[in-house]
Amino acid sequence: MGSLALLKSMRKIIKLLVRNRRWLWQALRIFLIGNLLGFLLVTVLPKPEQPVFQESEPNELLNKSVGERIRFFYLHNLLVSLIRLFGGILFGLWPTISLLYLGAILGGVFSLSVSHQMVGFFVLGTLPHGVFELPAAIIAAAWGLKLGEWIMQPIGKKAKFLYSTLKEGVYIFLLIAVLLLIAAIIESTITPFLLFGSY
Repeated sequence: MGSLALLKSMRKIIKLLVRNRRWLWQALRIFLIGNLLGFLLVTVLPKPEQPVFQESEPNELLNKSVGERIRFFYLHNLLVSLIRLFGGILFGLWPTISLLYLGAILGGVFSLSVSHQMVGFFVLGTLPHGVFELPAAIIAAAWGLKLGEWIMQPIGKKAKFLYSTLKEGVYIFLLIAVLLLIAAIIESTITPFLLFGSY
């Protein structure tokens, strides 16, 4: 019974992603614009004399247990995604701003990694968990953007649009929660090992 319900939920989520691919593409474009802006901005700014990345000095989070790190990353990213998704009700402003910010941060850090010849360190530090975390961020923002469209709906259809989109958001948030859990586990175990040789 439980497996059947899970299968139905998975099919529902896949259908929602396909049906709302326009919003997914829009969220991806916003993220990439942020990437470009962050990269260009950092490229033209004066570079710091000291390397931004310190390969020999692991983050203080490594002093915590693996379980504590997983819980920290998971709850933090889950909260951010929750706000990114349902905060879109404010005309879609929050998911737009948060995606631009996230893209700009990654683009800027990548620019610094290029200037300090530490691209490999950047890739190892972001790619393993990023393949799960970034899709979660984009999916959450896509539904936040869609939710912000309620203001454009005809008067008589606003409530129905809000209800259906929020209902979809609950299903989508289940997918986001799973993706972020996988990302948190990887970021707390595999990523430190790749960067510092320990976890």
